[in-house]
Amino acid sequence: MLGHVDTNRIERLRCLEAGLVGELVGVFLETGHERLDEIARATARRDAALVERLAHNLRGSCATLGMDRLADLLRRLELRAEDQQLGDSTSLLEELRREFDVVRGLLRLIAAD
Repeated sequence: MLGHVDTNRIERLRCLEAGLVGELVGVFLETGHERLDEIARATARRDAALVERLAHNLRGSCATLGMDRLADLLRRLELRAEDQQLGDSTSLLEELRREFDVVRGLLRLIAAD
């Protein structure tokens, strides 16, 4: 485990199907930043239903790829949205972006294997 990405989970995915990890990582790297931007815009509009849906969907991708810390942060945002408590989510969104930047770099290394 690299701390931010569970490499054991990545290896289990590699054993399931050749090329699966590369495909999943590629999609995540291509779309992850835009998905975070969508979440930030929905949060700024206080669109709790959309934030909840977007955070939930991205959390699933993160969990699949072993990014448990990022998944946990998304779950926290999802819970805030469920509770209609998006008012002060700036620090959580910043933390999400920082963690995303870390895992993005790690995933690039993993995908290169």
